[in-house]
Amino acid sequence: MATLSYSEQRQRAYFAAARALYRIAAQVLNDTQTDAEYRNLATVEWVKNQSKITMDRGRELEDKGHEECVAEPRALNALQRAKDEHSQAIDALLERMKASRAAA
Repeated sequence: MATLSYSEQRQRAYFAAARALYRIAAQVLNDTQTDAEYRNLATVEWVKNQSKITMDRGRELEDKGHEECVAEPRALNALQRAKDEHSQAIDALLERMKASRAAA
């Protein structure tokens, strides 16, 4: 393995932190599972806000990583997979909420 420059090392650290935050944002959405949570608008708003705040923080770190140097496709793919997990969590949350409302 070639020695990484300091900027490459920083970029990897920023990207790793961004991926972790993206996964936490998805986890916030996935942890909302009960009908009682879906009926409480304050809870739904809190979940949406926490997920958005966490995604925004991840994007800030990703942007800092891009400022360091040109990213390798492999790193970009890993970031996209983490964002896709969040997108899937949004879709799953919406489906659970829809099913909960239909059952009510």
